[in-house]
Amino acid sequence: RRLYFGYGSNLDEADFHAYVGARGHERAALVGGIPAFLPDHAPAYRYRSDAREGGALDVRPEPGAVTPGALFEIDEATLHALDDKEGVASRCYERVDVTVLDLEGREHHAFTYRVCRERLTDYMPPIEGYVRVVARGLARFGLPDTWHARAARNEAVEPLPVFVYGTLRRGEVAAHRLSASREVEEARVRGRLLHLGGYPGLVEGEGWVKGELHRFERLHGVLSELDEYEDFRGYGA
Repeated sequence: RRLYFGYGSNLDEADFHAYVGARGHERAALVGGIPAFLPDHAPAYRYRSDAREGGALDVRPEPGAVTPGALFEIDEATLHALDDKEGVASRCYERVDVTVLDLEGREHHAFTYRVCRERLTDYMPPIEGYVRVVARGLARFGLPDTWHARAARNEAVEPLPVFVYGTLRRGEVAAHRLSASREVEEARVRGRLLHLGGYPGLVEGEGWVKGELHRFERLHGVLSELDEYEDFRGYGA
């Protein structure tokens, strides 16, 4: 058995079973599952599916973005059904290894499907019926439809805000690394601070840690600089 991160229409149980059942995969099942997020990836409609008569969802790398979905433990029968549904043999989608986060922030190593490079287009609008299926699947797991709805309309993804504390706050020694911030406000998060010599470190805890919430137009350069400063080597590293 292996862990699979599902997004898009595969979150809707009825749609999935109707689709694979019609192709002879009666033993396949995507049941249970827990809400999860694929970090640094945005949902995107950049592939045409003849079966869907329009755009079908993909994920593309985007620093600071997230794609909501669910984490399933699947067997071989379901794996074969997924490969069939995603057109792996005909090079529509391909399997890729990913690191996803559950609602507690824990990392899980799993696989998902991504559109093959040769199938990509700039934007392929989905039909309304497909958009409703995806929205229904997200609602099944209590997940927001915000990022998917923007992708369906081909609107730019709004980057998540960045919470900082310690040396990155305004007036501190590393504040210049956030000079591209377009908006900042006081904020706090659950946790506690450890004293790590010349700087603090945030860990889980029952208290509150004060800091700042910064919003940016784009996060590409900002995150790479912050990752280097904080010695963050990537999810799953």
